[in-house]
Amino acid sequence: MANMSDLTRLVEPYVVQQLKQTFNCDLRKRKLTLVPGGVKQFAAVSDDGSIVCQIKYSSGLTRTGKVPIGRLNGLYHDFYFLLQVPAERRVVVLVDPAFRDVLNEHALAKGRIDSKIEIHTVDLPPELAEIVRLAQKRGSDEIDIIDSDA
Repeated sequence: MANMSDLTRLVEPYVVQQLKQTFNCDLRKRKLTLVPGGVKQFAAVSDDGSIVCQIKYSSGLTRTGKVPIGRLNGLYHDFYFLLQVPAERRVVVLVDPAFRDVLNEHALAKGRIDSKIEIHTVDLPPELAEIVRLAQKRGSDEIDIIDSDA
């Protein structure tokens, strides 16, 4: 079953390659100094630091059809860190179109995304989309196990 290491090893390089084509520049994983002084690693940063991207593998609604509050909170967490770097373009990259739908309805439409944040979606080939789906399922299954132990 797919896990986070599969995402970073197999899916992330594809996504970064697509971003390189979109932005017409080299991008690589880098740690950046935040305005308050701390350090944070980002998935794709241009050589001059003007473009900073974070990749999100989150899925859409929960299995029970509810809004994925935890996933949205994770996204807001990423927004915070993106706003703490002195970049011209701060980009969140989604790989699951269903999460884009959730984002549009529950964050964009409600004015919860700073105008300095760009949202991009990268379409994955079927074999990579399946890796993401399996990792999402594994994450969801782990949460179900935790909930059943409570």
